[in-house]
Amino acid sequence: MAGTQTAAVPFTVFRVLQGSDNLPTMDRMAEKAALTVNFGTPVVLSAGYLIERGAISSVATAIVAGVTTEVGHNLAADGTAPVGGSGLTYGKVVNQPAAVNIPIGAPMADGQLGIVLASDENIFQGKTDSAHTTAVTDVGTLVGLTKDATTGNWFVDTTIVTAATGALVEITDVIELGVAGGRVAFRFARASQQMFQ
Repeated sequence: MAGTQTAAVPFTVFRVLQGSDNLPTMDRMAEKAALTVNFGTPVVLSAGYLIERGAISSVATAIVAGVTTEVGHNLAADGTAPVGGSGLTYGKVVNQPAAVNIPIGAPMADGQLGIVLASDENIFQGKTDSAHTTAVTDVGTLVGLTKDATTGNWFVDTTIVTAATGALVEITDVIELGVAGGRVAFRFARASQQMFQ
């Protein structure tokens, strides 16, 4: 049975390997309609569109394209930007009935979703399942990921320990040592990196 963590937080970038000033490898890909995922959610490319990974319980489902850098836009149609190119609009534009006003700083919504790619260089961080107390011996172990139904965020699930049952990330660092449900850093195993297979 999978672990639990009702205080899960979004996955974020912890470190980028191969240099001190590198930015994470990122991309924007077409988003599936009606996608309402949280920031920091594992996604997969399916039939040309990004969708939430869904339950990871086997080798076949242990594939990830990356982790979202923004929330899902709940698009009306696959890969199609809303009117005006942003989810936020207000008022009307004089003498331009098809135009919209977009507030300064509004998030871009171009029919695509930004992700940090699952790669060898991008190291992420997240909480472990609440029953697990982090230890130095966690480093190097292959474990799974599970979604918390309460928050909609994902967590590093140390109860999943074999590739056959969905273990797809390797713990690289313990950020909060000796803490129940503490944060760890992890990378996606090569076999689980959808964009680099």
